[in-house]
Amino acid sequence: MNHLKISTRLTILIGVLAALLLLIGGIGLNGIAHSNEALKSVYLDRTVPSEQLGVIQSNLLANQLAIADSIVTPVEVFVRANASAIEANNGVIATTWSAYMATTLTTEEAEQAKAFETHYDKFMMEGLRPVIAALRANDLILAQELIREKIRPLYVPVRNDVQALMHIQTKEAKAMYEQSVARYERIRLLAIVSISLGMLFAISFGVLLVRGIQKQLGTEPGIASGIARAVAQGDLSVAIAADQGEPDSLMVQLRDMRNSLVQVVSQVRQGSDSMFIASSEIAQGNHDLSARTEQQASALQQTVASM
Repeated sequence: MNHLKISTRLTILIGVLAALLLLIGGIGLNGIAHSNEALKSVYLDRTVPSEQLGVIQSNLLANQLAIADSIVTPVEVFVRANASAIEANNGVIATTWSAYMATTLTTEEAEQAKAFETHYDKFMMEGLRPVIAALRANDLILAQELIREKIRPLYVPVRNDVQALMHIQTKEAKAMYEQSVARYERIRLLAIVSISLGMLFAISFGVLLVRGIQKQLGTEPGIASGIARAVAQGDLSVAIAADQGEPDSLMVQLRDMRNSLVQVVSQVRQGSDSMFIASSEIAQGNHDLSARTEQQASALQQTVASM
């Protein structure tokens, strides 16, 4: 990995972290979607049917109370009113049952619903409708006989079927809740693992990245900056400790540059000294030549004077 450029390493790190973020985000969105579907199913397939079954059970009980009230208070007006109420309750039961059957049913629930329809039809045909007819005819004796021999025994399986269907709603809702809890545990575990792996990768890659930078610099960035500043200001005496195991590091290059500058300055200085010596020798030669010229001129003057 040392041969990769810093920009390439950073690109890899950013790409991997982005992929992990997408993974974690995807897991979270998938979990939210499943939770939403589970809540929708609990509401539409369990809560609403429970309410519908409760309405059916309530109207069945209301019919029983209306029949009992007609027997206890055998006044024609009350009897006819109770008979009308029973027929209205039966209409509500039929409408509510149709709505309930339109919901999503499990295999067990469908079988139980079929049993309810069988028992309820028998209850209606052999018990409830004859009782309503007897009440409308004000034949209380027949009505009491039907209640004792038909209504009571035929109502028991109907009641049990409704209770069984309501129990199925609770059982299925509990199963959905347990599935949601298990799904949450899986998603949480995946998220924890993904986050942990992401942090581990980021830390490991970051350490390797820092080490790679330090190897390329040959020292700490602050030290390298200080040395470069000192060299730029002309201080060639600054000490540069470079790692000999990294021949391409910045510190080695700075050291070589400093050494080259020292050699260049030394050569310039030596050249300047040589030029100074040569200039001094030339000046001395000129001085000697001038002195000899003056001596010759003086001798010539003396010769001329003698002549």
